[in-house]
Amino acid sequence: MLSRGLSFLGACYLLIARNVAQNSDPMPWPSSAAATAVSSNAPAIIGYGSRSGLPTIAATEADYHPVHGAPAGDGSSAVLFCGKMVDTGGQNDGFATKIDISSFSGGNGYVAPDSAVHWSQKWGSAGQKDCCNGVVSTATHAFVAGMQNEQRFLAKIDLTSGSFTWSKSLPDGTASAIEYMILTSSGGILCSGAGQGEAGTMEGFKSYGNPSAGRAFLMYFAPALVSAATAPSAATWDKSYGTEFLRALTVKELSDGSYLALLMKTEVAPKGQKTSLLKTDSSGTQIWLKHFTDFGEPTDMQLLSDGHILVVGIDHSSGTAGTGTDGALMKVSSDGSTIVWKRVYGDPTGGRWQYSGIGVPNPLLIYEECWGAMPTSD
Repeated sequence: MLSRGLSFLGACYLLIARNVAQNSDPMPWPSSAAATAVSSNAPAIIGYGSRSGLPTIAATEADYHPVHGAPAGDGSSAVLFCGKMVDTGGQNDGFATKIDISSFSGGNGYVAPDSAVHWSQKWGSAGQKDCCNGVVSTATHAFVAGMQNEQRFLAKIDLTSGSFTWSKSLPDGTASAIEYMILTSSGGILCSGAGQGEAGTMEGFKSYGNPSAGRAFLMYFAPALVSAATAPSAATWDKSYGTEFLRALTVKELSDGSYLALLMKTEVAPKGQKTSLLKTDSSGTQIWLKHFTDFGEPTDMQLLSDGHILVVGIDHSSGTAGTGTDGALMKVSSDGSTIVWKRVYGDPTGGRWQYSGIGVPNPLLIYEECWGAMPTSD
């Protein structure tokens, strides 16, 4: 806990991703989680032996890499997690899994064999870029979002059986992906991500870096489309926001029904000038747009109980010649006009514990990042 009311999840892949075949210590697991992996080298969940209970896969498919988790909405002790895994063609398939963690002692345990796997699903084609970036749950269904064949993908899965109710590809230009989604208070779904990108450059996001090109979008599905037994033909509305924005990351619904989105500028922007906040009305029309020229690269956003906004990211200004990175937090007023405070966390002189010596013989290789935060009630 770095400050009152804030849990710093700079290493939050430990909440949902651990290499259970190679690590002997238990995996921390909270009663509910919505976490993001932090490094392309972060350990992945794999099973023992034949990986019993996880998706039926060919012998050459492996490397489960979860990137997002959420509690199941059916009132059970189950949780959902999703991500990507290496497919037979050397690219990735998307997957989603529901497991019961009631047997975990003190909230700790291994996904297998300590937990009961309710179901697992995967999607994708060999040699194609497929992934799951987010999962949300109602009392009866899970919704998973990411990309299929390097295009935006949304699917509805029966929470009990694990079977697909429907799935939908939602192309936007040559390449696109949904990065984040929420269930709105009215029962709709709001998605964010990157569209109109270049073929071969879209990634699973979260821990996998940025596409070389793209355009930030928000996309909304009304409650009638969400509850339907058949896939929607199109979103209720689908809007892009300026050629200078590469991605729309975290999105939040505000109490008045408007939306707040965290935007990242394109790679050509200076390292310290990539963060913006966008407020829209319920139809996605811009209300205000605020830029922050001294923060760095954004990764997450949270709404605090005092009405302020917390922005999480990566500061690129540390280290010799400004080549190092540190974790960064910024508290912003509710209208985006004022930075209340900004803090940078890291050790630019060589790291601590397991990071000690990582910069030898190159002192510039010190990478400390923050990929998520979770506010408490106070």
